[in-house]
Amino acid sequence: MKVILGTLISYLLKLHDQHGVSIVGHVKRGLPPPTVPAFTNISSLLVSAITITIVSLCLNISVAKMFARKYDYKVRSNQELLAYGLGNISSSFFQCYPSSGSLSRSMVQGESGGKTSLIGGFSSVILAAVILVLSPLLESLPMPCLAGIIIVNLKGLLLKVTDFTYYYRISMMEAILWFITFLTVILSDVDMGVYVGIATSFLMNTIRTQRPRFAVLGRVGDTILYKNIKAFPSVSDQLSF
Repeated sequence: MKVILGTLISYLLKLHDQHGVSIVGHVKRGLPPPTVPAFTNISSLLVSAITITIVSLCLNISVAKMFARKYDYKVRSNQELLAYGLGNISSSFFQCYPSSGSLSRSMVQGESGGKTSLIGGFSSVILAAVILVLSPLLESLPMPCLAGIIIVNLKGLLLKVTDFTYYYRISMMEAILWFITFLTVILSDVDMGVYVGIATSFLMNTIRTQRPRFAVLGRVGDTILYKNIKAFPSVSDQLSF
């Protein structure tokens, strides 16, 4: 309803022409014909492709797990990666950008009541109808309307910054990893944040494996039970065979 009213008001009052309000503008109708992708520039695009792949997969899996916790279902990462791979391979024949899950659109769908995978099919049908038939009607849609929808539905995501205290209660190392990744994204960009986060996680796991936790066990009296001698000083650490 907000999109319809915003488009109608923008068209009737000529907000773009008379007041300089930014609008969507011309939207090309229809889909491009399928063509075989060109491989001549693969050497110059390889590094960028790897970066896009890593960032997309990290974002997609994290968003999927976030919604899985919210709606109580399990995410199979291998199936997610297979779906994204097949989607990008098929879309490459239609000159599409690299496809991945959109955090903002997922939040909008979630806040609108969508809970199952059927919402994706329904959205695809509506989007196809808009591209093939209704695209000229969206030319007067003000960009602030779209921005408002995204901002309102991302409110819950912005509150995720409070997760730092949750991770700190679980593990100080996890909280440090969260903070380093968050700070890198804010000061640099998402790509660098992903790289720093992966490197920091690898370093922390290496340190954990090199410094394993162990405990000396002591026998509880004449029983067959054994306890940590630091937690239970009364047990005996003198073992006899």
